Amino acid sequence: MLSLNRCLIFSFLILQSSVVWADSQTTPSIAIFDSGSTSPHEAKVKKAFSGEPACQGLKIFSFAVYEINGDLKTKTVLEQIAKAEKTGATIFHFSWNLPGTEDSKPISQQLEKLIKKNNFVVAAAGDAQKTLSERLPVEQTIMGQINGAFVIGEVNANGNLNPQSHYGPGLFAADTAPEGFQGSSFSAVRFTCLLAKSLKTSAPDIVREKLESKRKNTAPKYPTFAELFK
Repeated sequence: MLSLNRCLIFSFLILQSSVVWADSQTTPSIAIFDSGSTSPHEAKVKKAFSGEPACQGLKIFSFAVYEINGDLKTKTVLEQIAKAEKTGATIFHFSWNLPGTEDSKPISQQLEKLIKKNNFVVAAAGDAQKTLSERLPVEQTIMGQINGAFVIGEVNANGNLNPQSHYGPGLFAADTAPEGFQGSSFSAVRFTCLLAKSLKTSAPDIVREKLESKRKNTAPKYPTFAELFK
C-alpha cells in the first residue's frame, strides 16, 4: 500500500503533467496550399475560411503551389510544404487533388512525415476536370495515397456525393459546402475549421483517435461532420 506521502507525490506528478500540457498547448494554425493570392479560386477559399465561426481568430497562412501557367510541380509543392512547416502550422490544408503519379510520391512521403509529428493533413477529394474524363477512386489520387490524411468530399442537400467528385473508401468524410459555395474545396474548409476547434481543447493524438474511431463506426458510408465532431 502506498504511503500518504507517496500518494501525494504521485498525485502531484499527474497534476504537474496536466499543467505542462496546458502551458504548452497553443492555438492551432492553418496553412492553405492553393494557387496564389491573385487566384480567383484561392480568394474564394479564403472567403470560405473567413465565414466559418470555428476559424475565427486563427492564424491562416497561404502558400502558392501552382505555377503561373497552371502547372503543378512536385518540387514547388515540397518547397512550400517546408516553408509552411517553419510557421508552426498545425493543419496543412490542400484545396485541390490530382491523380497520383510516380512523380508525386515525394509529396505523399513528406506529408506523412508531418502527420507522424502530430500535424494534420486535410485535402479536398477533388473533381474530374477537363483533362480527366472520369472520376477516380480516391486511392489513386495524390492526397488519397497519404496515410493518415483526411480527404473530404462534398455532398448535396440530399446527402448524395457530388457526381464529379473522386470517390471510394479513401474518403474520410463528406458533407455540404458552406452556403454560397460548391465543391469539395469548400466542404474541406468546414472540416478543417471544426478540426481546429477540436484542437483548441484536446491534444492532437486524442483528436485523431476520436475521429478515426468515429469514422470506423460509420463505415462503409461517409460520415457527416456532425457525426464526427459531436
